[in-house]
This record gives sequence, structure tokens and C-alpha cells, in this order.
Amino acid sequence: MRTIGFIHQKGGTGKTTLAIGTAMALAETDARVLLMDADPQGTASEWGTRWGERWRVVVRSQTLPVIHDQAGRFGRIFDWMIVDGP
Repeated sequence: MRTIGFIHQKGGTGKTTLAIGTAMALAETDARVLLMDADPQGTASEWGTRWGERWRVVVRSQTLPVIHDQAGRFGRIFDWMIVDGP
């Protein structure tokens, strides 16, 4: 599983927008995509509740600093993990 992370200390830099857009673009290529919402604000998770199934993107919320553990857990299920960081 390949991983792309959008992470920056400053808010309002477009991390969530880029993460969602990247996940959608990858899903359109028939890739199996996990969008990991590591931002306590939870915007990517909210998007996933409304639109994730339509775009064939699975969204999980993970606000604890253990994202690296998810690669082993989901590596056989997904082609890509996109991380929307805090």
C-alpha cells in the first residue's frame, strides 16, 4: 500500500481539500483507497459520511498519533492510504 500524507502545522492550508481530491482521483482509476482522517476537526470524516461511498473511498478517523500502525493493518486491503493530517 502506498501512502500520501498532507500534513502541516498551520491550519487553512488546504490539507483536507487536497487529501479528499487526491483520494477521489485515485478512486476513479479503480484503486482501492483509504482516506485516513487524522485531523481532530474531522472534516474528511464528515465528507466520507456524505460522499465516500459514492466515490468508492473508505474513510476512517484516527486522531491518535499511530497512523504508521494502520499501514500494516490495511495494507492488504487498500492500494492507497491518503492521510489528512492535523
